[in-house]
Amino acid sequence: MVQKIQKNENIELVRIVACFFVISLHLWGSYRMVDGQFYKSILYGNCLIGCAVPLFCMTTGFLFSAERGIMFQYKRLLVKIVLPTILVVCLSTILMPLVLDILQSTFGFMEEFEIQRVPINQVLLSIVTGNIDSLPYCFHLWYIID
Repeated sequence: MVQKIQKNENIELVRIVACFFVISLHLWGSYRMVDGQFYKSILYGNCLIGCAVPLFCMTTGFLFSAERGIMFQYKRLLVKIVLPTILVVCLSTILMPLVLDILQSTFGFMEEFEIQRVPINQVLLSIVTGNIDSLPYCFHLWYIID
């Protein structure tokens, strides 16, 4: 039986501050220069709020993992992230050439687009080795590639 741990107010406070940092990052994170002038205050502000997303994710993950066991978290990761990612990669590399072929032959759309067919064993090998960027049609997984 997993023991329910009392919430720590300090961690909740860090999470709230990180939430405000994330909002600040979205509002001011892209500004480096104003009117062609580089300001140190902008640099200092970006350094302060640059830790926002990792800080928010770590505190949220800590709060979730404290309530449930680690095996529950690994099973959830497998079911909700790993398996759907493998399914999307396989389906997109198999179905996308078929869809493009139909679009090109029937409607004349995307004729300049080169259809790349990848054997399923190459798809699975790329998934296992973590070399997803070598697969065509998987550009939407940019956050996994680097």
